Amino acid sequence: FVFFFCLVGQVMAETSIEVRFGESPPHLYLLQDGVIQASYMVAIARPSIKFRLPVEGKATQVWLHAPWYPTQLSRDVYAAQHGGKILPAMVPYGDPRNLMGVGKIILVFPPGWTSKPLRIHGTTEPGSIGKRISGGCVRMFDADFVDLAHRPELVQLPIKIHFRK
Repeated sequence: FVFFFCLVGQVMAETSIEVRFGESPPHLYLLQDGVIQASYMVAIARPSIKFRLPVEGKATQVWLHAPWYPTQLSRDVYAAQHGGKILPAMVPYGDPRNLMGVGKIILVFPPGWTSKPLRIHGTTEPGSIGKRISGGCVRMFDADFVDLAHRPELVQLPIKIHFRK
């Protein structure tokens, strides 16, 4: 089975992003008119995390040097892994505990599709790239995220996520 995570939009030509969950290691592809323009190895959701597909949404913001607002689950996991240390409600950019790395792309989906925020973002854990290890987000090497984030066509792209065998 292969999962595709797509951002699709109109910018002179059709521009899209696909994250191929079924590949090993997983990759994010930037395509224009169906032709691969760039390829990035990524980390994706653990196999135990399931999404109801297909779904449509949009990318609302590309944010460099972003703070991280960890969910309660992320804060609980952090505490369990770090001897009870508590993450603050906001972890600033540059703090090694900020798992967003250099930045994030904010993704919005229909109400009720998921109970937690999902992002495409950099990472402070480069060893996670190439694995199915995240809580749902798509992680990229920071340099790859910066390359992707500097493409102006990403803002306000419609998003399609679907499942393909």
